[in-house]
Amino acid sequence: MRIKGKVVLVTGAARGVGLAVAKRCAAEGATVIMTDINDTLLASQAKRVSPHAFGLDVADEAAWQTRVAWIEETFGRLDVLFNNAAILRAGTIEQTTLSQWRE
Repeated sequence: MRIKGKVVLVTGAARGVGLAVAKRCAAEGATVIMTDINDTLLASQAKRVSPHAFGLDVADEAAWQTRVAWIEETFGRLDVLFNNAAILRAGTIEQTTLSQWRE
C-alpha cells in the first residue's frame, strides 16, 4: 500500500505497461486517472480499473493543461505522473522524419 491515497495519472493506460501500472496503483489504494489516445479501448479497460478515464493526446499541450486543471480542481493535487504513452516507430534515425520524431 505504498501509494494509498495518492492521486496518480497514467498515460497510455489502455493496454500493456500503462494498463498494468493503472491496475497496480488502483489495487494499492490510489485514485487513478487513466488516459490514452484510444478512447474506445480505454473505456473498455477502465470499467475494471477506474471511473476516471479520459482520452488524451499527450502531444497536445492544451489538452494537458485542461486535464491537469481538472485533476487539481477535482482532487486538489496530482501526486504521481506515470508518463507511459509512446509511439513505436521501426527504422533507423536516418529513416525517421522530423515530423515523426516530434510526434
